[in-house]
Amino acid sequence: MYDIRRAESKDIPILVEFRERMFRSFVDDFSDYDEMNEVALKYFAEKLEENEVVAWVAENGERRIIACAAMSFYLLPPKPWNRDGRDGYVSNMFTEPSHRKKGLGGKLLQAALDYAK
Repeated sequence: MYDIRRAESKDIPILVEFRERMFRSFVDDFSDYDEMNEVALKYFAEKLEENEVVAWVAENGERRIIACAAMSFYLLPPKPWNRDGRDGYVSNMFTEPSHRKKGLGGKLLQAALDYAK
């Protein structure tokens, strides 16, 4: 059983850890993850507080975070269907390998889409 919930400031270290693991899975020619993580810790602390980023985590039955997703917001010119111009960008999708293929990514994405409506 998994629970999906909004990420809180206490979850920032795991969001940053999972972000690094996500990039390590497909980026071969980058090595300065320590600097990236330092900047990411500050980014998430600031942007979560300002609601410019909203994140979700999935916890297993032992309350351990095993997956995450985030949505960043930005402004574009207004559209007929979006007059305030606020758009969202989903990123930071990661699931621990032992918990993949169980629908967690889809549930996290759905949480982001529901929030964006």
